Amino acid sequence: MGYRDILYDKYASFFARSTQPIEDANRETRLLNYYFRGWLPAPGAAVLDLGCGDGGLLRRLAQAGHTDLTGVDRSPEQLARAAAGGAARWLQGDALEHLAQAGAEARYDLIIARDLVEHLTRDELLRFLPLCRAALRPGGRLIVQTPNGDAPLVGSVRYGDLTHELCLTPELARRLLEHAGFSGFEAREAGPVPRGYSPVASCRYALWQAVRGALLFYNLIELGNRGSGLFTRVFLFSATRPRS
Repeated sequence: MGYRDILYDKYASFFARSTQPIEDANRETRLLNYYFRGWLPAPGAAVLDLGCGDGGLLRRLAQAGHTDLTGVDRSPEQLARAAAGGAARWLQGDALEHLAQAGAEARYDLIIARDLVEHLTRDELLRFLPLCRAALRPGGRLIVQTPNGDAPLVGSVRYGDLTHELCLTPELARRLLEHAGFSGFEAREAGPVPRGYSPVASCRYALWQAVRGALLFYNLIELGNRGSGLFTRVFLFSATRPRS
């Protein structure tokens, strides 16, 4: 029996975030609207959430009018939480196996993998990205959220879960996606947002920009360039399957 068989059976109890109260869920909806800006398709698109956890993301998309939603997760505890909330088709299973089956149809307009790829081995990641491309329709988009190897304090996230195998940098993510046949790579920080939340949030954003400036200066001194310019402990990246 491997560590995944031992830990994923009770993953929700020991490693995953607990279900959020409504006020926190509403806050996360606003954050996701900012982090995913320009990346989400119109309602009616086919969306697949791999490693969907308790299903919170798909429920928020359902509230925005999306109806063709599928969530896949290996943890039975997580799927039980997700299914209790309705809003999508919930499937228990391995993400790679689901993608291998979906690739024959190329039916998805958007595939989301939040906090998933860090759980894959190198061999699995090199299978995962081409499988995502095959499962997307031409022009379809992949969105990934994962720990950021460029972040100075990433260790608390990278080593905070025994099932983590990998840690990517934005540049490595770009190269891997291009190798898998994606185009239009874009990466973003998952940090404080600029406005529209609260005076505390605005203050955090301003202070974060000062910290970012110092880290950019550090890179310029050591490396002679800005580096990726992304320093939050978690970052997001996205790319699309070319239309031709």
